[in-house]
Amino acid sequence: MTKSISPKLSVVIAVPDSYRSVRKVIQSLRGQTVADSLELVLVTPRTDQLKLPPQESTGFAALQIVETGSEVSAAKATVRGIRRATAPLVATGEDHAFPHPRWAEVLIDTHQGPWAAVGPALRNANPASIIGWAQLLIEYGDWLEPVETGERQVLPGHNSCYKSHVLQDYPGEQLDSMFASQSAMHLDLSMRGHRLYLQPEALVYHCNLWEYGPWLRDELQASRKYAGRLCRQWPWWRRVIYAAGSPLIPWVRLPRILGHIRRSKNRHNLLPRVLLPILVGLYASALGECLGYLAGPRHLDQPEGDYLFGRAERVPAHHWHPDLPWD
Repeated sequence: MTKSISPKLSVVIAVPDSYRSVRKVIQSLRGQTVADSLELVLVTPRTDQLKLPPQESTGFAALQIVETGSEVSAAKATVRGIRRATAPLVATGEDHAFPHPRWAEVLIDTHQGPWAAVGPALRNANPASIIGWAQLLIEYGDWLEPVETGERQVLPGHNSCYKSHVLQDYPGEQLDSMFASQSAMHLDLSMRGHRLYLQPEALVYHCNLWEYGPWLRDELQASRKYAGRLCRQWPWWRRVIYAAGSPLIPWVRLPRILGHIRRSKNRHNLLPRVLLPILVGLYASALGECLGYLAGPRHLDQPEGDYLFGRAERVPAHHWHPDLPWD
């Protein structure tokens, strides 16, 4: 661990392989207006595998490298980083999500209020891909800019910021299972009486998958984990009822997604090209929920596929948003 001053916000990022997969995220974090108030916590299977260049630790209040020692799920790796974070606020990052320069500053300021968690608005980091738009609308449409600020029950699963003591209140393995589906965790926080807040000024550019195969596997796996976490204490008959009703889920969700499209600044370019990919993705998600309800909380710790990591290094150059001039 290297440290200069007491950090105000810890940013935890799971790194399954080497520094190269997170170099763009670190570049975005170093460009924060309050970078010198941030603690960067990188969680990796092996420190020697990370190969972090010395200059990458400069500009931050602190740097920690947490070694897991074996391959674990991204959720478990993230929780190990959270347990080691030293700041009063902790945010979870991704190797394919790039905060706007004021993201951390706005999160820190907003947490002066009574909020257990504060979430950002999202912007498409690779808007040239219609499949990427479908993924963003399905998974993050509720928080896609422009969106109103205000209290919410659910925030974006990653890139949101928590008061550290709220997460530390979850014992041991319970926090591991919570981070397998952060949407379910947000609902649990709400039921415990905690308050969550969406702050659109904390903006994040989210890089989406641009090929059908990896994207549909992602949809299936994520929704399976969500359903498995949600039904962990349900009786078997309730799980069967929800599984039987899962084919109706796409038609319940579609009107809401169409509303997100109408709200989007790109609505005229998106319709009708995005409708077919959205329907395909919704049915993959519904299948995942069906499997999750039937299987229950099993397999929540299953490691994610390689296609979920390092995507920022594989994005075609012409897909990037013009506000992201990578060096």
